[in-house]
Amino acid sequence: MRKKEIGEQRARNKEVLVMPAWLPLFSQSQISLFRSCQRKWPFQYVDKIKVEQSKWGGLGDQIEKEQITPYLVHGRPLDFTLEHEGQAISGDIVAAGIHLLPTPKSNLELQKKIVFNTEIEEFGYMGYVDLWLPQGGLPDAIGSSRARNSTPCIADIKTGNPRYWKTSKDLESDIQANMYARWAFGALPAAEELDLAWINFSTKKPYKA
Repeated sequence: MRKKEIGEQRARNKEVLVMPAWLPLFSQSQISLFRSCQRKWPFQYVDKIKVEQSKWGGLGDQIEKEQITPYLVHGRPLDFTLEHEGQAISGDIVAAGIHLLPTPKSNLELQKKIVFNTEIEEFGYMGYVDLWLPQGGLPDAIGSSRARNSTPCIADIKTGNPRYWKTSKDLESDIQANMYARWAFGALPAAEELDLAWINFSTKKPYKA
């Protein structure tokens, strides 16, 4: 994604680390939920009615927190004995796409909290970036014809059924992708280009990524 693609106003946006306490903050999940059903939003975020996590959501958490994070941060090998719902499958799932991940213990940040606002809006945005690579570092296996090693990159890790994977076209109007891009260009004002990579891991056999 190029800076001009998100507009001159958005490109000038700067990261805000200290914001007024009164400024409401919204995440991409809140915005997406409100757009899909305006009645669900107050149930979940005002009345605090908890939504039960599915077993697939629990598997996704295990993949990110107990497989990918130790691998990238400490260089720990994948754990093929780790069980979820009685099945030791998370190691095999990640192994199918380990070639798409950056080098362990390199210049990266996981679950980076981002908070920012704009000059024309009376609310802010917040979220957590799965994988932030300010100096690049994703392998070329992502599918690009050019080297990605020096291009700043935000990577989001997704798990689930391949039929729900988003295409590059989908991401052009995706709320999460555009929020991440706006924040990254503010955090790196000298950057003219940014990679947004959605790394998808299939939780159905045959495992692929």
